[in-house]
Amino acid sequence: DCGSTRVQIARLTVEIDALRLHCASHPKDEHSKRGFQAKLSARTRLLKYLRRESPQDYATTLTTLDLK
Repeated sequence: DCGSTRVQIARLTVEIDALRLHCASHPKDEHSKRGFQAKLSARTRLLKYLRRESPQDYATTLTTLDLK
């Protein structure tokens, strides 16, 4: 189920974690920083959508992925 909002959020979370480590060890890599910010914004938009459409799934997703 790669198209559901919850799966998209989980996939972006994994990619964000990997980019966070990369950006920490390569602070001058501006291209990766921009990609990191884009993925972070996309995840934020998806979380806002999920909160609006399905508050129960939103709460479950935050707990499962250990997000605040």
